Amino acid sequence: MQTRALKFTGIALTLAIGIGLFTHLAQPQYGSCEAFTKDLNGGEKIFHGAAYEIKLCGAAIKNGTKIRLQIFSSSGDLLAIRYFSYYVNSATERDLTEGADSIIYYDSAKESPMQSIAVPPSTWDWIRARLPLF
Repeated sequence: MQTRALKFTGIALTLAIGIGLFTHLAQPQYGSCEAFTKDLNGGEKIFHGAAYEIKLCGAAIKNGTKIRLQIFSSSGDLLAIRYFSYYVNSATERDLTEGADSIIYYDSAKESPMQSIAVPPSTWDWIRARLPLF
């Protein structure tokens, strides 16, 4: 009985790692970070007296652009990563907007395009930024 549980756990773990690895390797190559950061209103932002660096990099996808949004602390530590897309003929806003405690971005690929990320990012955002498979 224990052997069966170990096999099932091993198969489930292998499957999860395989799916995560496939997803990670299927990500496009992001570039033109300085241009996207400037064009989409990234750069240094101040929240509650603390400075954060918002870096945006882009990659061409079918009929649009996929963006990688990274938030760094003033000391250069990666705090969070988010991905979003905008399309060529989309009427969705593209520039980042500062909220009271968040950064608002617009993801044309989602049903509800207005998305946000808390600043400072949550512990879960910090963990996800360090997991290479997600």
